[in-house]
This record gives sequence, C-alpha cells and structure tokens, in this order.
Amino acid sequence: MGEEYIKLSTEQYTIYKNNGYYLCISDLQQDSYDLIIGFSDKDISTLSKEEIINEIRKIGDLINSLNQKGIYVLPIISPYELEQAALENDDRLFNQIMVTKIKPITRDIYERLSRQNKNLEAVIKMIKQTDADRKFIDWLDMKLMTTSFDYIDDIEYKKLKEALKEKEVNETYIQTASQYSFQGIPPIDRTYENQTKNNRLVKRLVKPNTPTSPGFSNISFITITLTIALILGIGISYLIIK
Repeated sequence: MGEEYIKLSTEQYTIYKNNGYYLCISDLQQDSYDLIIGFSDKDISTLSKEEIINEIRKIGDLINSLNQKGIYVLPIISPYELEQAALENDDRLFNQIMVTKIKPITRDIYERLSRQNKNLEAVIKMIKQTDADRKFIDWLDMKLMTTSFDYIDDIEYKKLKEALKEKEVNETYIQTASQYSFQGIPPIDRTYENQTKNNRLVKRLVKPNTPTSPGFSNISFITITLTIALILGIGISYLIIK
C-alpha cells in the first residue's frame, strides 16, 4: 500500500510509511474504513525505527482493539510547529498546517482506498492528547463545520483508554456468563440432606437398644394381676360350691 511497511508479528495490523505520515490498518479486509488522526508530542523525524513503532502502537493498539475498521494515521509534524501555532492561536499557522499536512494526507488515503474499491467515511476522527493538538483540532472542527454536517469527531486519548477497559470488562462478563450458561446451574450440595435421610433409614432398620418403655410395663403388670385374680376367683367359687 505504501512506500515502506512494517509487519507486526504479534498484532493483527500493519504499519505503513507513506509520504508525510505513518498509517496503521487492520489485516482484516473491510468494505469501508474510519479515518482516525492523532499527533505525537515527539519529533517523529528524529526517532529510531523502534521508537517510531512504539509511538504508533500507543494509539494503534487501542484502535485495532476497539474498531478494526479504523485506520490510524500519525502525521509527521514537528510538535514545535503545532505548539507555536497554538501558542499564538494563529489562524494563518493553523491553516498552513491544514493545507500542507492534513489535506494531502486525507487525499492520499482516499485515493489509495478508492483504487482498491474501498470506501472512506466522511467524518474524520481526531485524538486529543496535548493542549497544542486540542487547540488545532478545535480550530479545524470549526473551520470545516458546515450548517448541515460536522466533518470532525474528536475524542480524548484518556477516553479511548477507558473505552478499551470497559470493552474488556464487558467481554469478561459475557464470557463468564456464557460458561455458566453452557455448563448449566452448578449442582446443589446435598451432603447434609443425604446424611439426614440415611440416619432416618438406619433408625427404621436397627432395633432400639433402649429398655422397654414404662407404658408397656404397666400394661403387662395389669394383665398378670387380672389373670391371677381370675384364677383365685374360680378356686374360691369351687370351694364354696363344694
């Protein structure tokens, strides 16, 4: 796609280096893409290859995790240039950055995707990190805004990290819920209940070792007494008759 590219073996996207900017794009093919632009507070032109990759991945990893349709673009702009324009709040300097840096980048990406029959969303997302790029993005938003359409959608870098953290929490919750749904309701521990039932069963089957109850003894005593009385009564009657 570009003049030079770096394949990240542990990630699912590729970093391209083109004229005036670096570009991060997912390896998963999409029909349409979101253009997301961020700015570095370091002078990219003075960094080593590894330092450039680390600087790109700071936001590129977030975007790839949140939106695989997102193309992250890091313009090669001196932070001093942005800081000077923001310090003076100079409309002329802001306009110069827009015309000489931003427009050529967006035009180049649009043409490259068009040749591949891919679409680029009209709204450009821009990431705010420093006071300098916040002022420039706000200026750009007002400059390009029309009565019917807002071409710039800005987001704070901090909010981007929070969005990823929230996404990871939601995915963990869904995964946990799915595991419980697949395995069903955890089995109920019926150990105590089974022990109680077994004890009851043992009591039914085993003859009590306790002595005969007082009630049973009383009944036996009464029966014996009545029998003896009956025998004596019969004997006395026989003697009288005789």
